[in-house]
Amino acid sequence: MENFSTAYHYSLMEKWKNEVLSQRQIHDLLDRYLHLYDSAIPNKTQRRHLGSYVQGLLSDLDRKTVEAISRAFTEKNEVRPLQQFLTRSTMDDKSVLETYLDLLAGTGAWEGGMICLEAGSFMKKGSHSAGVGRQPYGTDGRIENCQTCIFSIFSSEHGYGVINRELFLPAHWFDEDHGKERKKCDIPVDRIYLPRREISLELFHKAVENGRFPCKWVGWGTGLGRIPDDLSSFCGDISYFADFSAQEPVYRCLPPINPSQEPEGEGSALSSAAVSAQALAHDDSIPWQTTPSTGEIGHPSRFKCIRCRPVYMAESNGTANLNWLYIAIIEKDLWVFLSNAPADTDASELHRAARLKMLSSKCLDECSAFLGLGHYEGRSYPGFQRHLLFVLIAHLFATSLQLDLKKVNFSAV
Repeated sequence: MENFSTAYHYSLMEKWKNEVLSQRQIHDLLDRYLHLYDSAIPNKTQRRHLGSYVQGLLSDLDRKTVEAISRAFTEKNEVRPLQQFLTRSTMDDKSVLETYLDLLAGTGAWEGGMICLEAGSFMKKGSHSAGVGRQPYGTDGRIENCQTCIFSIFSSEHGYGVINRELFLPAHWFDEDHGKERKKCDIPVDRIYLPRREISLELFHKAVENGRFPCKWVGWGTGLGRIPDDLSSFCGDISYFADFSAQEPVYRCLPPINPSQEPEGEGSALSSAAVSAQALAHDDSIPWQTTPSTGEIGHPSRFKCIRCRPVYMAESNGTANLNWLYIAIIEKDLWVFLSNAPADTDASELHRAARLKMLSSKCLDECSAFLGLGHYEGRSYPGFQRHLLFVLIAHLFATSLQLDLKKVNFSAV
């Protein structure tokens, strides 16, 4: 299996300045990269604002807010013009996104990768920003006052990047009491309530239909809730690989007594006693498999692949359609995933899928920790969506440099 080596940390930008490229050269590379969006942004003032904003996102500012970016990266401290650029300008976001996707697709060969659906939440103090409310935050299920966005992310051995994003609006945002708030936040009048699952599937279908990122897997993140039992009907021939709770009970598939028994599948016998993934991890009768270390943080050192059926799926749909349970130890932490990959799938292929799934999570972590993904402080829905788009643009520039600095040639992309 090939080594996954893509990574980004903003402190590396400083390293490139000092040891590989001068600050002027880094600035020139960014300038060349941003000029690739000129056809999508014909207005020179809008292009200038984009340059200032992306430069701010790539910087070491503690908070990547409009005010902070304006003070640091505009000539006349243009807070209000920059704010209006995010919330009111006529920039064609769809055209900008299409240009970004062309550039992302052009950075490597993507066949056999994963389109992963993830939820990212951002803590908020007030109650007036679009979509804010008390809702699940993080992976432990606790309820906090936050905004939540659904992302589609592509990952392969050659790299990763966010494909698209959509702000989740909780159901209470569509009641009569929030009519004025929806208007103040410029939420489209035709927007209706969609559960996280529906937004995720819509993003998935859009990602598949655009044809740029042919995938073998679809990932499903913890923040989207339990993996739907009928997800396979939406994915066609694409297998899913989903986050799964270590406490969730499953039924073990009973091994055949003799070779003449029916092959594993519909009607296969399941153990009558449910057991958690955590218990299976500590079951010494199921041996751990080991993998060569890549030297990269987050690489699974040991894993198990087990055939099973989650209890909640068995109760709703009998014992058909057995699943793979992939259990891994990563830096002493237990990670668990569920997949509907075929029964004859090799363990190394499941291990590869786990790495792709982890890269998708890593992508969001980078955008959040280093590029200010959740730092937008305005109430505007269009402004928030546009801020997220600019984070994607900044992330592509950073990861392109990190993938192979010497081979970067944005003029040829």
